[in-house]
Amino acid sequence: MQVKFLLWTIPVCLLTLTAAFGQEASPKTKPAATEAPPRKDVPIEVSENVVKVADWANFRYRDVLAAAKTGDQSAIKKFLEFSGTVDGVDALNHAVSCLELITAATDMSFSMACVSLKPKLKKVLIERLMLAQVRTKKTELRDSLTHWAPSTWAVLNGGVPICNCPNKMGGSTVDQTAPTASGALVPANGTERQ
Repeated sequence: MQVKFLLWTIPVCLLTLTAAFGQEASPKTKPAATEAPPRKDVPIEVSENVVKVADWANFRYRDVLAAAKTGDQSAIKKFLEFSGTVDGVDALNHAVSCLELITAATDMSFSMACVSLKPKLKKVLIERLMLAQVRTKKTELRDSLTHWAPSTWAVLNGGVPICNCPNKMGGSTVDQTAPTASGALVPANGTERQ
């Protein structure tokens, strides 16, 4: 009886391991092979109240946003750091602008700008970006960040940017990680990180 049980469980375990470790990232979390260049023409919702707060704080909101839309990582970082200046409704309105900036500047540029942010700001940003998904008028941004901005999601959750950019050796130029349903990060190839 035990031998039959073992003979039956071995193939099942092998199939499970093959499925778990033999695949690349799921289609939902795998980024495109090449990322499109930043799109300056993408409209981004800007709250006039947030602009007033920015003027009061001597922050050139529209100028920094325009530079951030080109993929300029230092401008993106400045724009994200402004999140610490606003609170309440203005914080949510600014978060909508940040959320919409991801599509203009590209996920990779946005996530690379997030790498050097303080951990506390990353935590605030991920919470506000998720709240902004409800407020944005762009319905395509209401889908999970893991689907359309996996690199940003990974960085804001303490991981590294996800890049599917092939290098000359046939590998990837950046360590690939992918968020699981719980938000934990695992490499995109499904193996555990040592």
